[in-house]
Amino acid sequence: MNKNTSLSSEVEKLTKERNLLVKLLEESNLKLEEKTRGFSLITRIGDIIENSFDIDSICRNFANIIIEETNAENCSLLLKDSNSEKLLLKVACGVRHKKPTFFEELKKSNVIFSVGEGIAGRVALKGETILINDVKNDKRFDHSRKSHIPIGSLICCPLVSLNKIFGVINMSSSQTHAFSQDDMRAITMFSTFVSSVFCNASTYNALKNSEDKLQKKAKELIKANKNLKKAYNELATTQEQLKMQIEERRLVEDNLRETKDHLSNLIESSIDCIMVSDRTGNISRVNKYFLDLLGYKEKEVIGKHVMECTPMMEEGIYECTTGEMLRIGKEFIEDANAMISHLINEGKATNWETYYFRKDKK
Repeated sequence: MNKNTSLSSEVEKLTKERNLLVKLLEESNLKLEEKTRGFSLITRIGDIIENSFDIDSICRNFANIIIEETNAENCSLLLKDSNSEKLLLKVACGVRHKKPTFFEELKKSNVIFSVGEGIAGRVALKGETILINDVKNDKRFDHSRKSHIPIGSLICCPLVSLNKIFGVINMSSSQTHAFSQDDMRAITMFSTFVSSVFCNASTYNALKNSEDKLQKKAKELIKANKNLKKAYNELATTQEQLKMQIEERRLVEDNLRETKDHLSNLIESSIDCIMVSDRTGNISRVNKYFLDLLGYKEKEVIGKHVMECTPMMEEGIYECTTGEMLRIGKEFIEDANAMISHLINEGKATNWETYYFRKDKK
């Protein structure tokens, strides 16, 4: 009995150590996924910066990135009309659309909000990102406007250049509480790049026919390129940190594997009978001493229910392998049934002392 208690304590200790290692591994995975997601987002934006100054292409690509890299089901980009306080739709995209819809000219028919009106108008006025987890129960949302798409939650982020708000990005989902803090960080970082890239591209297209202005724009692009290289250097540092985290994860996995092997060796080399079952009582593992003592082969017991190896469900007197006579009474049978019920309901059963028939029924 003392040996069983000691082994149970050792197994419990090793299990706690294993669970701690698993928890640390899961936390490391979350951090790795977050940094990888940020790296992916910046890299995709960097490709757009390097390869395109076409407003149509940039807007489409940005909308696609938002849909693909966040939980948003729909995305739109609205720009301020330079001659009025109106927000005009520039591009719209949704998970059900094959490609974003681009509005070549900002026409009155595309007016969505006035500055200060609705969520988008409020963001365009104050320059602060707004997250609404449940549109239905938020008074800031203009429920008088009918939408052709269901909206359960949304994020609206300002586009700012040179301390001037020139538009907003809308992200929405039909589900409530669809956006996480990771989405908030992603759209905040994303809006910064959008602002820089969009304004540079707009300026480039507006001044491309003027040699003097084009030269001025080229200097600005050189500066932007330097900033981009700096950003790439920072990304290289992040990549190196990711490599370190991957190595740490590998070490954790190795330690976990060693712990598992150690536990397996303890079970297999134990001089006590050890049987492991799932929460329904089906046997999943036994050690060598169990097989030697009861005369079974491993394939004969794996998958069987524990009660199949304990057929003493009727009161009577049985002879033990030690030569002693064992009386099986009502109390023993009730206790066995209670432990099986506890195993099924709780998923575990500990400190259960019971008896088993050998294969030859001796």
